[in-house]
Amino acid sequence: MKNKLKLFTKNILLLIATCLVVFAVAECLSRLFFKPQELFNDVIITAPKNTVVNKDNGLSYNLTTKKLLTDRYTQFFSNNPLIKKEKPPGTYRIITLGDSYTRGAGTKNIYDDSYSIQLMKLLNSGQEIKGISNFEILPICYDGLNTYQELILLQEIALAYNPDLVILQYTDNDVEYPRNEIGIMKSSAEHKNGEYFQFQKFSRMNFIIYDNIFIPALPHFDNELGWRMLKYSNFLRFVSYKLNYILREEEVPENDINSSFKSLEKISEITKEKNIPLIMFYFPPASWTENYCGTRNADFRKSLAAEAAKLQIKYFSMCDYVADINSIRGLTDAPSNNHYNKEGYGIAAEVLKNGVIDIINVGIK
Repeated sequence: MKNKLKLFTKNILLLIATCLVVFAVAECLSRLFFKPQELFNDVIITAPKNTVVNKDNGLSYNLTTKKLLTDRYTQFFSNNPLIKKEKPPGTYRIITLGDSYTRGAGTKNIYDDSYSIQLMKLLNSGQEIKGISNFEILPICYDGLNTYQELILLQEIALAYNPDLVILQYTDNDVEYPRNEIGIMKSSAEHKNGEYFQFQKFSRMNFIIYDNIFIPALPHFDNELGWRMLKYSNFLRFVSYKLNYILREEEVPENDINSSFKSLEKISEITKEKNIPLIMFYFPPASWTENYCGTRNADFRKSLAAEAAKLQIKYFSMCDYVADINSIRGLTDAPSNNHYNKEGYGIAAEVLKNGVIDIINVGIK
């Protein structure tokens, strides 16, 4: 019996030793031939380490606490000591919820030129309104967000600031599936081995940030243990990449207008339940080659306006206030960048100022 136990123990130890040797050899080979920093050298990382990007909504969470990276979506005011979750008396607080247009992309200085900041200046420099001594505008935004992601940000961040009004900025790609937003990709089609699946375009798997690169998490191990394994083992990073490539969804629909409208309906329900007025503002792209206020997407614009009317949301469209939407195209070195310049965002701010004052006056009456 003792001999059998010794033999069994010996075989177990031998198996463990063999596994360790094989793993060590695999680790050495992977470090020689698999370099994630080269594989993903077209990606500029904009998220901190210890971050996981959720595959279902494309938003960034802290891997340990499992909470949203709030500072990422509140970059305009998260470091401002004057902004407190508890509103000061006499303050009328507006949340602007959106994507890169709300961030002010296309301008020289997003902290001065975005429509949110211009709107706040207009409201605070205008005619005094009884009971209001100060207007506060808090942009909650990030590039590429869609309506579903904005719904989550409303629920998990915006409502905690007790807003008096919510402005939802909407654009054409809000109907797309959630994108992950951890970096900016130059090109995927030109990758040398042909296995460069769309990290930036769609969020179909979890990602973990490591050493200024991002890698897909090990399937079913997108937790603290999985992060530690990927942090220290290049071989496991190789395995994770290959597994995710094998398990990836081959085809992801580009648009999902029904999901966008369902999220819009939920946003409307939440704001009505909280007695918070809601404004929706459509920002069509300002293109070099196409007119997004023309016949190109006329049916989409019509559907969007009809949905807003059905939900009784106060609705504005830049197409109604700019004769040539492409004339307000912002600073860019890429034809695909379709944001506005300072003047374009200024037009939006002026429209919104009148809309906000109308809402306040109705409330006073």
